[in-house]
Amino acid sequence: MKSTTTSYDYIIAGAGCAGLGLVWRMLSSELSDTRILILDPDPKEQNDRTWCFWSDEAPDLPCHPSHSWRQLQVATPSKTLTLPLSPYSYYHVKGQDYYQSIKALIAMHPNVEWRREKVEQISSDKEIATVTTHSGSSYTGSWVFSSLPQTPKPLGDEGLLQHFYGVFVKTEFPAFDSKTVDLMDFRVEQDGEIRFYYLLPFSETEALIEFTVFSKTPWNRASYEVFIDEYLENLTAGGAGGIVITDSEQGVIPMNTVKANEPLHARVLNIGLAGGAARPGTGYAFPFIQRNNAKIVASLIADGYPQAAPYHSSRHLFYDSLLLRVLSKEGHYGRSIFEQLFQKQPTGRVLRFLAEESTLWEDIRIMISLPWAPFLRALFAKYAGITLPAISMAKPPSPLLSPLPHAHRRS
Repeated sequence: MKSTTTSYDYIIAGAGCAGLGLVWRMLSSELSDTRILILDPDPKEQNDRTWCFWSDEAPDLPCHPSHSWRQLQVATPSKTLTLPLSPYSYYHVKGQDYYQSIKALIAMHPNVEWRREKVEQISSDKEIATVTTHSGSSYTGSWVFSSLPQTPKPLGDEGLLQHFYGVFVKTEFPAFDSKTVDLMDFRVEQDGEIRFYYLLPFSETEALIEFTVFSKTPWNRASYEVFIDEYLENLTAGGAGGIVITDSEQGVIPMNTVKANEPLHARVLNIGLAGGAARPGTGYAFPFIQRNNAKIVASLIADGYPQAAPYHSSRHLFYDSLLLRVLSKEGHYGRSIFEQLFQKQPTGRVLRFLAEESTLWEDIRIMISLPWAPFLRALFAKYAGITLPAISMAKPPSPLLSPLPHAHRRS
């Protein structure tokens, strides 16, 4: 039997954060009556991931954040920095809430179809794009927006992986400060890498406890669990009560300034992580995805074609390339760099810098507050091919200055 081809205005290949977020933007705009096809075998019925970000205004999202905080904490063996966020808030969005809100909107638009099919091939000419699925079906559209996973590029000298494993816990006792996010808790042996705990307290008795590492290769689950178990053991020291692990999550985010894979076809645009949304120096992607989706829809309405602007400015990519080279070659500086970043600069300035909303003058003030020697070596090595000698420094303090969870223990 000869297969038939169905035509659409837009085809969304991959129904994740970027793909569904783009559909939501389209259906909330003048494009709401266009024919849209979503291709993804996953019905997105599970809470398969969560996203966090900061903002100084009410978030423009398809769903309400499940939690928000107004205070951050950064801890090292020598000090603990408590950082008020005003006028910012730090937000947490559940994947399931995000998916369900957008699916409810899709259900109100018969011009949108979701086919649970796996994309096998995407091609195009100058006028039309064609997507073929595992079932042999073909679909055409004026544009294809693909967030499908790309073949990883070599990490190179500057590249690292941000990999993590976390557990959602419930305690029988008040264990957490529900007003404060532990953004980076470095009170753990670094061993030449960047290692820290990340804590999201949803209440005094519920939290996500994550162990994160920046390195060249990811770990197996058992290796993360050693550190998670240590954290939980310190949390229950003294017989305060029991802890139940209710769920877990694990992930790997590339941290690399290598240019994202360009689509091979004229009518195809990579979006989300496939398009290079994750900022190389931090791994944060969610706000950049939302920002770029808004630009795509605006340009489709104004010009009839999507704006394929880069997710990140060349200026901030330059900063990230130096940071990643330092962390890759001289990882023992990592803890000191992040400590000084938050200690010597106003929190708002740091958050604007990380969100690529800072001015050049603010960037300069941040740069001169950081340890200059490793960045100078990175600069010479990257642009002049000159290797400057490293300045010897004492071995970083080992293990914990104090039991980790005690910073949150309520009396």
